[in-house]
Amino acid sequence: LAWSPDGKTLISGSADYSIRTWNTKTWKQLAVLDGHARTVYRIAISPNGRIFASASWDDTARLWNLKNSQPISSPLHHANWVNCVSFSVDGKLLATGCDDKNMYTWDVSAILK
Repeated sequence: LAWSPDGKTLISGSADYSIRTWNTKTWKQLAVLDGHARTVYRIAISPNGRIFASASWDDTARLWNLKNSQPISSPLHHANWVNCVSFSVDGKLLATGCDDKNMYTWDVSAILK
């Protein structure tokens, strides 16, 4: 689970491979995002609240547009399960942790171009 910086949206990852966004005022589901092929294990929202990342046991991390619930880029492939994901304080880097015992950093601005 991850809260948007403004507290208006909650994002959940699931064992059914989906990501769901929720309006925290009404607790109504806003969207169901499909794209992962295995459990979505972690969610992180960028500091500006515009994008979020998901980490999955399908060996990928993905970036999503929070406003329109669309994927931003191709999946970020890893050698094994992706167990954690986090944005840097300025939102320019994304860090992912993989079950291959390595940590990776991704240049978010380059991915967004």
